[in-house]
Amino acid sequence: MAPAPRQTDCTEIPTTIASRAISWLRKYLGNILLLFGGVIVALAIGEVAANYWVRYRQQLLLPYKMAEERYEAPDIVSFREKYGGRVKLRGPSVFEKNKDASASELLYSVYRAFDSTNRDNILIQGDSWADYAVVAKPFLVKFAEQAKVGLINGGVSSSAPTPITIQLDFLRSEFDIHPTIVLAIIDQTDIGDELFRYKNRVFDASGRLIAWEGTDWTDKLVLFRSKRRDNLFSNRSAIGKLINHISIDLEERHAVLSLYSEPLGTDILSPLIEGPSRQTEDLFVETLHRYIGVVFEDTNVKKLIFVSHPHKGHLLPETDRRRFKGEVGRLIERAIGESFARSKILHMDFLTTERTELEKAGSMEVFQSDDRFSHLTEEKYATYFYPAIASYLAKAALSE
Repeated sequence: MAPAPRQTDCTEIPTTIASRAISWLRKYLGNILLLFGGVIVALAIGEVAANYWVRYRQQLLLPYKMAEERYEAPDIVSFREKYGGRVKLRGPSVFEKNKDASASELLYSVYRAFDSTNRDNILIQGDSWADYAVVAKPFLVKFAEQAKVGLINGGVSSSAPTPITIQLDFLRSEFDIHPTIVLAIIDQTDIGDELFRYKNRVFDASGRLIAWEGTDWTDKLVLFRSKRRDNLFSNRSAIGKLINHISIDLEERHAVLSLYSEPLGTDILSPLIEGPSRQTEDLFVETLHRYIGVVFEDTNVKKLIFVSHPHKGHLLPETDRRRFKGEVGRLIERAIGESFARSKILHMDFLTTERTELEKAGSMEVFQSDDRFSHLTEEKYATYFYPAIASYLAKAALSE
């Protein structure tokens, strides 16, 4: 007869597992503690290192943080709400160098006040090239004082003939700013801006330009700067801030790449890269004619001076396939030639008539190295671009 199967005590299995676990812990406990301690030390070192990085980045962003706080002040918000939907305004960066600047700095900057006793009163208009006059402000203030002229800078980033036409109307009607000389800096990208960014123009019943409809693409890029600021000044750990900063950078990179397939990127530059079609040329010249008409509605305006400057793509050898085919100066010349006010309009063209000024400054060396939109370095705006304009003004407009 077969023996009965051995009955196993139910307490034997847990006891065996427990004993094996204890044996395993005894064997590897030192390694576990060493690993755990290493992780803690690594995190501590990482937190210290990240904290140094955070403090450095905070110092870089502190002026912008203060500017943002000023941008949200009651008087600034009131100004933005009153005028923001009617004319193009500057962003928070206007308060970076002067957090106590008045609300009107969102629209224009007074370098020397307009007055009837001045020899002339000069208004600068244009996009970021005009807005960059701020880096040459000490020079321009001195120039205005010596020349005994009033000088106001109305440059607003991403402007073009359509928004500066509306701005000039606005400055006259709302702020009683009446220049006798208007200096309009027309950037090469203004062709694409008019073709894409400001294509939906709004006119009143009489046919007068009063607005445009569409998205301001620069707002998308400004958003990421605010995200970085909020992250760096948050209550997260330093490592958490670093990780989140990297995430924001990746998000921005994706957004910028997507923008390059929209009007802010390739399309804006396409009239320069490929050359504008005849229809595009006609459209842009029409916007210049509209602007010229508004400028000379005031019979006290003596001169309108257009300023144009080449991009890097215009200075490449003719054999280089990357050389730009389109150039805004040629369209300005056409508009002047067709204008009823041609005798009162001048064109300072850094590609042709003022080419020696560009060559003396170093040609390609004047541009920011990694900027596809070919802005000058701040140093060159201050020591080359605006001094050349002041010299031109003194000889061509103020000598009469």
